Amino acid sequence: MAKKVVVVLPTYNEKNNIEKTVVQVLEQEKNLPGWNVEILIADSSSPDKTGEIAKKLASKNSKVHFITVGKGLGVG
Repeated sequence: MAKKVVVVLPTYNEKNNIEKTVVQVLEQEKNLPGWNVEILIADSSSPDKTGEIAKKLASKNSKVHFITVGKGLGVG
């Protein structure tokens, strides 16, 4: 039985690189024998629509998951 690792990608305004990042992370599974790699994209309501892209990625790939989170500590 394979073990599972979940990589959490916190995002804010990442529309230009979220797809590439997801592909690169999932490609690492080949370097981890006995492990299943999954991704959780945690978007902080990105105004550039990163969340919409992430939702589409999650709907097309069962190894990708998506949640919307509140604004972080740096927001005043």
